[in-house]
Amino acid sequence: QCCTSTPFHNINWLSLVDEVRSDLELKFIEFIDSDEIVAYLPYFAKNKYGSLTLLSLPYSGYGGVIYKEGKLDLISSYLNKKSIWPLLTAISSFTQQAPENNIFRLKIQNNAWIIDTSKSYNDLFDNIDSYSKNHIRKSKKLGVEFKSIETQEELDQCKTLYNQLIAKRKIHSPYPLTLFDHLFKLSKESMDFPFVIAKFQNEVICYHIFLKSKSQLFAWLAASSDKHKKLHPAIGLLDYGLRLATEDTNITIYNLGGVAKNEKGLIRFKKSFGATQYLYPINVSLTYFLLHKCKIL
Repeated sequence: QCCTSTPFHNINWLSLVDEVRSDLELKFIEFIDSDEIVAYLPYFAKNKYGSLTLLSLPYSGYGGVIYKEGKLDLISSYLNKKSIWPLLTAISSFTQQAPENNIFRLKIQNNAWIIDTSKSYNDLFDNIDSYSKNHIRKSKKLGVEFKSIETQEELDQCKTLYNQLIAKRKIHSPYPLTLFDHLFKLSKESMDFPFVIAKFQNEVICYHIFLKSKSQLFAWLAASSDKHKKLHPAIGLLDYGLRLATEDTNITIYNLGGVAKNEKGLIRFKKSFGATQYLYPINVSLTYFLLHKCKIL
């Protein structure tokens, strides 16, 4: 019923994170008007170094309050008057609803690159630059198959690609591999978790995990084989996601995720795919901001 939900508000997603992350405890703040729940805020409590950190959502900068139609003014008023914010160390708000700055808190701009999917697939494909379109066509011509994941063998190959990504990028806090097992199962049970792969000569050379909400498709987690990078399978899977987004008439945003300011190449790539930048706030406590900058939290 909430018009502002992101894929990271999906109760199955929240339950999944709660299950695979033993260091996090899932909690909710409910907003009640005339005995009716009109909005809620999911967050996770995390204990580290003997300190309690409260995060609106882990694994992503998306979160914030989601609310029913017509309740925006009520929620905005509540956010700036009530004293729940000292409880939340860091809260992101893709819906733009966040408390105002004060001497104890900072509002930081985050970004996402999004595509408006109100147009047809063909129109959006035309917006992709010729370089990317040529690679999409070429990979299919060479025999790369883009499809939903089906077998345990394919899942194991995806885990191998992720382990290679961990080593290549020296990721210090990788997702547990059990996350892949759960998402594989959820992809079979629900349309909210598309898990798609690119195969070449019977080998998985790229995967992409998408998450869906009422109005968004989010391109969340991906990895590719360096051995087959000349086939550009990642571009083909983003195109696969574009088809998924335009086939579902409820989807209005295809979200390609955020990019750090110094990742110029990735910014150029997302622009070349027809995406535009969307800014939204993250409101953090001053203590959390300083500790995060020092890489303590």
